[in-house]
Amino acid sequence: MWDSDGGIMWKDSYAIGVELIDTQHKALFNNVTEGLLLSIQAPDIYRHKQYCINTISFLKSYVVQHFKDEEAYALSIRFPGYEEHKQQHVNLAQEVFEYEKQLTKSNFSLHVIKRFMAFALRWLMHHVAVEDGKLKHNSANVTISA
Repeated sequence: MWDSDGGIMWKDSYAIGVELIDTQHKALFNNVTEGLLLSIQAPDIYRHKQYCINTISFLKSYVVQHFKDEEAYALSIRFPGYEEHKQQHVNLAQEVFEYEKQLTKSNFSLHVIKRFMAFALRWLMHHVAVEDGKLKHNSANVTISA
């Protein structure tokens, strides 16, 4: 589960077989684990905040494009759980924006960063590995473009 740098390791079993989506998921794993670990380990408050800000910024842009791409794919394969999956995306995006507010309000306190980390790790381990994995079982090598 953990790689040699202490981040959550991408496993090929998480892949759904759609290059665009799998590439985006790998970027999510890399950016989230690296950014959050760096923010916790930063030697001073400025870098501590900056790494966390960078991670939030990545997630804000990620949710817009990736969710759009993943939902287009789900529609293209007539995924039976589309509406529920789309609602999960709405909820995840709302949580990202809510954590941004909480982090800013707390001046990026370690307590709030740890809660944000727990949310992000849950996202990686549950949504990507489990919920998005359901798309794999419904795919027929459909290709989508960005």
